[in-house]
Amino acid sequence: MSFNAATLIPLKGENNLDAWARALKVELASQGLKLYVTKTIPEPKVDDKTKNEDEKRVHQWHMDRAKAMAIIHSTIRDEKVQSVLSINGWDEDNDDPKYLFDFIRNSISSVTNEAKSDVLDEYQTIKCSSFTTLEAFLMRWQTLRKRVKDVGYIIDDKVELTNLFNAVKRSFPHEAMLWAADMNKNELTTVSFLARLSTLANTQKNYTNMVAAKVEVKTKETKEIKSESNGDERVACDVCGKKVYKGLKHFPCGHHRVPGTPDCWWCDPDKAPDTWINKKKAMGYLNKNTGGTTAAIAGNNSNINNPPTASTSSSAVNSNLLFGLGGLSFDDDWEEADFH
Repeated sequence: MSFNAATLIPLKGENNLDAWARALKVELASQGLKLYVTKTIPEPKVDDKTKNEDEKRVHQWHMDRAKAMAIIHSTIRDEKVQSVLSINGWDEDNDDPKYLFDFIRNSISSVTNEAKSDVLDEYQTIKCSSFTTLEAFLMRWQTLRKRVKDVGYIIDDKVELTNLFNAVKRSFPHEAMLWAADMNKNELTTVSFLARLSTLANTQKNYTNMVAAKVEVKTKETKEIKSESNGDERVACDVCGKKVYKGLKHFPCGHHRVPGTPDCWWCDPDKAPDTWINKKKAMGYLNKNTGGTTAAIAGNNSNINNPPTASTSSSAVNSNLLFGLGGLSFDDDWEEADFH
């Protein structure tokens, strides 16, 4: 009798019960035995007219049951698991694989009334704010939801929807107003709400990855600029007299950049893409101070061309990282490169 032990997961307790069951079914399916744990398969009857064939089927039935039982037994060798099964009245003489499979799931997932109470309490009080991401919260909530139902609790859909809403509303106050309106109009169910939260979690995850990637680029480019400008050595700028990294050029906007880099978007906002969050503001500065001509700003070294940078606003950095990179510049009062 052979089976692929590599695909099986030893049962350790409630924490890996679901993974154990999935892996076990996959292995049983590969052996053509999955039906033996999903339904009760009776022993084939023997008819005198087809006795030889029927006896072969009976023999195969016994062999299949024995093989299915052997596969299940190979995954429940943990002493604690064996102890729990014994305490809950395991009938070791019962050779039905479905009996053993169902008995294991029911025994392990509902060890004690105290465990049931703990699961229900966490399910009803869980908050999104306790997790680092919405995705992590949803994974835990789904796990608790399944456990609550596995131990026999029946929760009304409206109660479940309300609990889920209360769990996330403080983490997403603006979205919560829309969700509440749809709930009042009976246009939101637990299933549709979970779909919305899943979409929001993916958006949150993609944004985080994008910002992390651009911060990595920023750090790399900063090191390159310091390298091109002879490291951390600073000298007085010939134009404004301020201390800047050696080798950097004074731009009309007041920033100091590596020669040959693209024009500053604050100096020439027409060249900035529409996705740049500060484009409208830059155009406003241009129109207010120069009558709308880029050329007129060329000789202007005033602070109007020194927009908020990461040294003054962390949200500004996030916005700039998200909506576009117009090259690197150095703020006179900041030691690091600034994307704008």
